[in-house]
Amino acid sequence: TEPFKWTLLERNPVCIETPPTINAGEGAGTEMPDFAAPRKGKHSMEMQTTKRERISYYSYFFGQNLFYMIIASYISLFLLNHGVNEALAASVVIAPQIWDVINDIIFGRIVDKAHLKGGKFLPWLKISWICIPATTIFIFCMPDSLSVSAKCAWVFIGYCLWSVAYTMCDTPIY
Repeated sequence: TEPFKWTLLERNPVCIETPPTINAGEGAGTEMPDFAAPRKGKHSMEMQTTKRERISYYSYFFGQNLFYMIIASYISLFLLNHGVNEALAASVVIAPQIWDVINDIIFGRIVDKAHLKGGKFLPWLKISWICIPATTIFIFCMPDSLSVSAKCAWVFIGYCLWSVAYTMCDTPIY
């Protein structure tokens, strides 16, 4: 009997009996297939990136998430300090998150379809390095003379723009 049954995709074997061993006697006619061969090396899975590359990615994501958390948590405090009540401040902070869900899908499609001169991802990162600081400054340079509704609109628009800029640096990495 055949020890492995192949799925429709012929990639993932399903064991229906005990698989043959490497030391099956000569003439047994059963050799271990390549996918079941023991892995070489210290770990069960060989790393495809260097340690320097992994540290670079870890640092990038740490900095990116740290910056995101600082901005996201400070916006509500900023609004409260400028005379906006708690319920309205919460609405102004949550509403751009709904836009962010739509924005991520749209921008993911743009990244997939765009053919830029500098590559598929690096141009978006370079643009975001300018847009994120610019939109951050825009959000927090709100004039004090504005009415409460104008302050909310200012932060809402700025936070939506900031979300687009953040998506530019986030989407290409994934």
